[in-house]
Amino acid sequence: MRSQELKEAMAQFGRQYGVDTTTSGSQTSVNATPTRKVVSQWEKDVDDVEGTTLEQQRIQERLGDVTAQANAIQAKIRETEQSSSEEQTLLETYMNLTNEKNHLVGRQEYYNIIENIREASRHIADLNEQLDNMTKSTPDDYFKTPEEKDRTDALMESYMSAIQKKDDLIQKLFATEEQLLEDEHRLKSLTLERASNFVRGSEEPLTASRRIITWLRG
Repeated sequence: MRSQELKEAMAQFGRQYGVDTTTSGSQTSVNATPTRKVVSQWEKDVDDVEGTTLEQQRIQERLGDVTAQANAIQAKIRETEQSSSEEQTLLETYMNLTNEKNHLVGRQEYYNIIENIREASRHIADLNEQLDNMTKSTPDDYFKTPEEKDRTDALMESYMSAIQKKDDLIQKLFATEEQLLEDEHRLKSLTLERASNFVRGSEEPLTASRRIITWLRG
């Protein structure tokens, strides 16, 4: 295999997953591609290290506050007369807090995946640079020894694996966002009566996901 053949193979594999295989110094984004002009929010978040770090800190702090408030209200509900106006008010507040907690935990998962995508993108860029440097050093027949061929094969295998891993993470990100919307819909469909029975420990709401039940008890 010649250097040009390797570059074409890398480019073809990269295009399959929407990855830019160029190593130009003008490329500043780990997700930049020469043919795409529309940048999605998750791609912006991958590039915005400082902003996502601050947002994660804000989420963690707010999650602590919401959890403490929800636990306090849950304790009050158990001491309140069932079906009373006071219980209804407390339940509405409790369900709003639970919705917010659900959203915050979902955002935590989102940013954790964003960080993994960021690391995968850096790994891809590093492997791409190593392969590019190898082909530049000997532009024609660059396999001088069996050891060099083995090293190139190993780098190419790592490169393809890294791209596939990044693609898997992106799909996981989309699935997480869909799950969050589904959980929010389930919580909104939960009636006050069933919420009361659940908080008091006499019933588990059938419409709530297993993940939400865990958070409600957390």
